[in-house]
Amino acid sequence: MSLRYLPPRNSRRISMWISRKISRGIYEVFEPERPPEDLLREVLRKTVRYLERMPLEKAINRVITEISSKFTDEQTAEIFSYYVSRDLLGLRELHPLIMDPDVEDISYGISGGCRLYVNLSGEWYPTNLTLNRELSEELAFKLAERMRKQLNMSNPRVEGVIKVKGTPIRVHILLNPDGAGGASISMRKFVRSPSLKDLVSEGLLQTEEAAYLELMVKHGMSGLIVGETGAGKTTLLTSLLNEIPANRKVVLIEDSAEISLVGVRNFTRVLVRQGGEPGSRPTLEDLLRDVLRMRPNYIILGEARGRETRMLFQYIRLGEQL
Repeated sequence: MSLRYLPPRNSRRISMWISRKISRGIYEVFEPERPPEDLLREVLRKTVRYLERMPLEKAINRVITEISSKFTDEQTAEIFSYYVSRDLLGLRELHPLIMDPDVEDISYGISGGCRLYVNLSGEWYPTNLTLNRELSEELAFKLAERMRKQLNMSNPRVEGVIKVKGTPIRVHILLNPDGAGGASISMRKFVRSPSLKDLVSEGLLQTEEAAYLELMVKHGMSGLIVGETGAGKTTLLTSLLNEIPANRKVVLIEDSAEISLVGVRNFTRVLVRQGGEPGSRPTLEDLLRDVLRMRPNYIILGEARGRETRMLFQYIRLGEQL
């Protein structure tokens, strides 16, 4: 039996089971009706047990076959499979938002009501999806686990990058400081790695500006990219780095792995280790000293917020290419 999920009229299909539309300033997500919770919990519990011995899809099919008598038809079984995959790996209510390639940011704030918000083309929209404090905290711990970071009241803030179907997503989590439960969640998707030509074709740069920036990069001139949140700093930086000649050595220093390089053969990424005692982990300033011993042609610092900024200017005076 071939199943087809028919989305509401005037909505955009995201996947077989997800569609969305923007109506009256609200981003609306449509999924099939959620199955009965008691039966869904049974399927989830049995699937987790089988995951020790087989892949997720095979485990789900095994469980569905075992309890097939409880389903009224094949489509019901397919819907159960969708929700098991969504809840085990897809981060529940966040899943359909992550799957939409047009969504750039996802936000949930414990002080701003229960709604999830999304950003499309620079505009924020409330969604028809909501979280309560308990669920937001559950998702926060799940995200921290996927980032391999420790999250608790003594370490209430974590940030890092996860990957969903190959797309890197930067995640920032902050537990509610008043102890009443809940967590603030911010997610930014990096859905593309544009070239300077792409930025010109989209009207984000003039041809002369792009040509000048390309010459700066290829001739090893130093520079800083400065702008407000969401201005496109990382997008511009990525497009510039892709202009670095392939016979150059590049060292990239980041808090978390967000920036991708295309066509750079001699490339080293150095990440700031988080966690542990404050004096036991290297700072960005420490790493900037270390990378000089690697003899790079280019040093890229993902973000500069503190004392390391002074060292940046010292390196520029030495003739290093940043």
